[in-house]
Amino acid sequence: MTAWHSLTVFLALALLGAAQPLRPIDSTDPAKNLAPVRLFVSTRAGAVDVIVANASVASYRSSIVSGHEGVRSSQTGQTLRISGNIAGEQAEAQFDLILADVPASGTIGWQVSAARSAETVLDVQVPRGPGRPQSIDRFTTDQATATFATDAALLQPGSVRVAHPPSRLVLAQFYPWYPNPAAWNDSDLAGRPLRRYSTDDLADVTRLAREARSAGIDAFDASWQGPLDRRLETILDAARAAGIKACAFIESWDANKSHLIGQGADVETMTAWIEYLVDTYSSHPAYLRVGARPVIFVYTASNLSTAEWMSVIARVRASGRQPLVIGDFYQLPLLDPLDGAYDYLTVWYSGDELLMRNRLESLRVRTYSLLEPGDRRRIWVATVSPGYDDSHVASRTRHTVVPRDGARLYDLMWSTVLETAADWVIITTWNEWFEYTAIEPGEKDGTLMLDRTRFWTAEFKRRASEVEPRDPRDPR
Repeated sequence: MTAWHSLTVFLALALLGAAQPLRPIDSTDPAKNLAPVRLFVSTRAGAVDVIVANASVASYRSSIVSGHEGVRSSQTGQTLRISGNIAGEQAEAQFDLILADVPASGTIGWQVSAARSAETVLDVQVPRGPGRPQSIDRFTTDQATATFATDAALLQPGSVRVAHPPSRLVLAQFYPWYPNPAAWNDSDLAGRPLRRYSTDDLADVTRLAREARSAGIDAFDASWQGPLDRRLETILDAARAAGIKACAFIESWDANKSHLIGQGADVETMTAWIEYLVDTYSSHPAYLRVGARPVIFVYTASNLSTAEWMSVIARVRASGRQPLVIGDFYQLPLLDPLDGAYDYLTVWYSGDELLMRNRLESLRVRTYSLLEPGDRRRIWVATVSPGYDDSHVASRTRHTVVPRDGARLYDLMWSTVLETAADWVIITTWNEWFEYTAIEPGEKDGTLMLDRTRFWTAEFKRRASEVEPRDPRDPR
């Protein structure tokens, strides 16, 4: 049974979930038959690509060993690439890989494609106990394209495994920008909740938090725009009263010295904001912590480069603070400084595209720590959404509508998440009514999305309990 066919079967069963018990198919965790490999690629071509056949590139790091200052090596994706070389000169890169789906027998293929006919050498190495890896295969070609094969058994598939995540959580993005009844009269809203409320009112937010808890949601992930934004305290107090957790997601477009909304981030402001969150809110009993580490999400983390994030995290940790920072990005090198990844909104992709995106990022994030002994386990947070509609937002010159189709889109996204072994799940969103991604009870859908959330969170947690023992520190 193919992954996509199994997903279709699972979704068909899920649609019957409200009427009869679900017998889900077996898990299809993509992080199977893993093998660490060190690949040295040297070339005299201006650029060369290497594609792995009969296995998947789960994750990798790369560095330039030799070559002029313009030579670069790829950092993410399924293609290993050297670029920017001067044709005729020697350039070499080291790729440390975790391969997945490595067969127990047969071969692993290395497909070489160079910018021109020139000598290219591949040296395949694997760990052999402590010390440097040992070479098990070496290939040389002077052709622009060539294919080589390595005995798969030499790679020792299954020699490394993904560790369990520190917890299993379902979160929902929460927006506290409805301060009074007049907010619900805004013509830019594409929908409205069944019951109007104020996000400044503790009783109202407590009611929302209790609704979320009834659907299996463990925490609200609340939008936060810096130290002047005091609404997080109300959300934390409401979460405590309702028996759930809450944390902040930093609106990185606003994290700048000028305090200009939508202008992007700088290192000094992002550092100060993370430190402020840790110092001001992380001791609250309802603030979400994993172990002793307060959780902070960052929307559009790519507003800072990898080097800038390295600086931010180094400064924060040097001060003794140890937050667990999860960034909104996809297939970027930001996994080096950050503790995990999520993708804020993924409703744009077809079922096949969504399945592939989740599979690739689930593999990459969850295996990344295997590249370096003793590295910390990263957390892959998969996103689910019911749909999207910003057609009422007058300030936007272009509009996008992704219909909900009842709950079919939402069910598809949830089933994809389960099929690709997410660590956590984040719902985009609890109450974003301008883009109509809300799942709270609404005028158009009633309680449908909340009911489906209840079904899927139970299935997500049931699966997690079957593969690992529950940690008593888990905030569920």
